[in-house]
Amino acid sequence: LIDDFRRVRVVQDDDKTVSFILEEPFAPFVQYFTVGILPAMVWAEILPQNAPLTALNLQPIGSGPYEFAKFAKDKRGSIRSYSLQRNDDFYASAPFIQTLTFKFYSDSTSLEEALQNKNVEGVGMVNFDGYEQVVGNSNVTLVSPLFPQETNLYFNQALNPALADSVLRKAISGAIDKQKIVDEVLAGRASVIQGPLLEGMIGFQPVATVFDTVAANSALDEAGYDRLANGMRKMKGVVIEENSEDEPAEEPEMLTFTLIAADTTQMRAVTQTIQQNIFALGITLNLQFIPADLLFAQVIEPRNFELLLTSIVLSGDPDPYAFWHSSQAKAGGLNFVGYNNKEVDALIMEARKEKDETVRAQKYQLMAEILAKDVPAVFLYQSRYTFAVGKKVHLTAPEYIFSPSNRFADIASWYIKTKKALR
Repeated sequence: LIDDFRRVRVVQDDDKTVSFILEEPFAPFVQYFTVGILPAMVWAEILPQNAPLTALNLQPIGSGPYEFAKFAKDKRGSIRSYSLQRNDDFYASAPFIQTLTFKFYSDSTSLEEALQNKNVEGVGMVNFDGYEQVVGNSNVTLVSPLFPQETNLYFNQALNPALADSVLRKAISGAIDKQKIVDEVLAGRASVIQGPLLEGMIGFQPVATVFDTVAANSALDEAGYDRLANGMRKMKGVVIEENSEDEPAEEPEMLTFTLIAADTTQMRAVTQTIQQNIFALGITLNLQFIPADLLFAQVIEPRNFELLLTSIVLSGDPDPYAFWHSSQAKAGGLNFVGYNNKEVDALIMEARKEKDETVRAQKYQLMAEILAKDVPAVFLYQSRYTFAVGKKVHLTAPEYIFSPSNRFADIASWYIKTKKALR
């Protein structure tokens, strides 16, 4: 956590007040306080270098409605279950459910079988591959709040100069049927987006979906991306030579790109839809899939892609610095496409120092408008986080969560059954 609190002065004002004093205003700073509690009464004797190794990490202390009770490990030392019990010292109303037990499975198939066999009463996350099986389980209710994860199609102009043409990028963007991806590929478990700001975030403004293959084709025609006899387009500025008796004409360079994505069922389905959409423009997309655990090291970190389909998870604060500030284009940064716009840089930095949310929202809106004009990426959809809860459990389904743990934000009000009380 040291980078988050570097150059921050801490002062104890009284027994219940601590002030964190920054050198300059930094609006996203408040999100850095969502960390666990380290009570001095149990942690004071632990040396810093030993902190990652102590058993106290498996027995957290907090002020929530539940407290740690016990856990069980298998022969390999992996935790198989984790139990919590009602916290009698909870500052608010005591939770209705007395105990909670979390069970852990090595793969999604085992988890889905456990749900089907009633060994568990819910699933922490229902993934794309297991959705059909879980949705057919009559013993559970699916809850799908919006989640700050967005999936985008990124253009690497540095690797392929052809992508430096904004007309081409805008045509590709306008030809992708985002609503079809959400409705048919994702079965409604996402929402179409048009920019980097997501619903529920400061500065978000709904924008109408733009999908017009006819307009996209017309723009490419006017820009000089001529079609060949087979309907496919050639690179801009390439002249097709006439055949001669002595020497046949060279084949013109086709408008072809490679799209890379993680090798998952969901990404394969989404990329295939995009491929079909772009084919209608006379552009060929070759699809390449990389194991998900290797995608960052082999593709994103070295910027080794022409087009990249990937998802990013945002924090509760909408600060886009990590993804769109030019300083983050270097190795290790998350500005995947090396986007560099001085006006956007200035707006991001000004918004980071702004305490007035209305002014901050205006700066983010201006930033989003510039990104829409520059089209460094196609913003596709915002995911929903789907989890399953036993039907006997009653809860108020959240509309939006910022992290998976947020699904338990009001767990103190969850209950299993009711009964009439005699008065």
